[in-house]
Amino acid sequence: MANAADNRSATGAPQQRPRTRVLVVGPVTAVGGIGQVARMSVGAMDAKRFDIATCDTTKDTPEDRSLATALWSHVRRLGNLIHGIRKHQPDLVHLHTCSYLTFYRTLIDVAVCRCMGRNYVLHIHGGLFDEFLASLRGWKKALVSSALRHAGRVIVLGHCWRTNLMRRVAGMDIAVLPNAIELADEPCKGEAAETLRGVAFVGDLSEPKRPEDLIVAYASLPSPMRKAFPLHMVGGGTPQRKGHLRSLALRLGIEDRVIFHGSLAHERVTKLLRSVDLFVLPSRAEGQPIALMEAMAARAASIVTGVGAIPETVTDGVEARVIAPCNPLQLANAMRDLLPNADKRRSMGHAARLRVENDFATERFARNLAAIWDAEARRNAKRDAVPVPRLATTTFRSIL
Repeated sequence: MANAADNRSATGAPQQRPRTRVLVVGPVTAVGGIGQVARMSVGAMDAKRFDIATCDTTKDTPEDRSLATALWSHVRRLGNLIHGIRKHQPDLVHLHTCSYLTFYRTLIDVAVCRCMGRNYVLHIHGGLFDEFLASLRGWKKALVSSALRHAGRVIVLGHCWRTNLMRRVAGMDIAVLPNAIELADEPCKGEAAETLRGVAFVGDLSEPKRPEDLIVAYASLPSPMRKAFPLHMVGGGTPQRKGHLRSLALRLGIEDRVIFHGSLAHERVTKLLRSVDLFVLPSRAEGQPIALMEAMAARAASIVTGVGAIPETVTDGVEARVIAPCNPLQLANAMRDLLPNADKRRSMGHAARLRVENDFATERFARNLAAIWDAEARRNAKRDAVPVPRLATTTFRSIL
């Protein structure tokens, strides 16, 4: 009875537990997978349990920016983080990051958190983080390893990534939190739908995604198959990458069957995935691709490579066809098998939709992330409750 009384206010009403204050740092307004997950880590969370503020790290300067513009952008971003911590006084700072230059910028955020006495969580995205860690030597390796070890929790996208990180850096507290997507309502029967046939690639046109492998594989398909199923390349990239891929299609004589759409709004991408015959993602490195999950939600049959957390997202032959990376011949054979077989594609798309609904919906992501935040908040409370002894008193007692 005494405990029950302690949990009630002077008026007899039950006291509400104070909300955990969280500052989410990431590209919350950016297009792409990391941006979608960063937004989800804000919008999907229970406002009654968490008081969330954001610090947007979306790149707001052009690719060809000057050094002075780049430096000023980083200084302004750092100022926003310091201001956010001072104003919001978060119990926890949630840092969305990936590899190479992005993680070096995150090291500055980590230093700010530690200097200002804030616990932080590192949420690692992208498919190149293991490659990034393997490339580190000397003081760079020491800095990155220290940031990972001092994190309250390191969040990764799949169990394979947990294994990779534990092999590279010891002493981390790692949590596996798969990506998720917000499931859009499916079109009703009879509703007008876009009739865009063919094969679709959705993602940035960077080398790790290997869109060139798809173009080479597509060029080897029989001409009648290419005529019936054009190739749609959806995504942005540097002018050099775009020029390289267009030149490749031209050299292979398929420039009239390869359509480069550039970056599209999310709604248009959803419509495209609902109408195409096949989604292909031939990456050599992945975290856990949001584009694949969106294709699954759209009931699109897929061909993907068995890299990163993809084997934890789909089962070969059930929700998708899983092939080896950097193998255009195997990719071409998989397309030859699936494109003429509408029943097999339909069955695969149905299984993919069920898998997303069961394992990768927003509600499950929010529940698991809330558990991580709650655990970190309790850990912080226990740490703050332990009085820090004075140095002189500690030294005197140790002598005695």
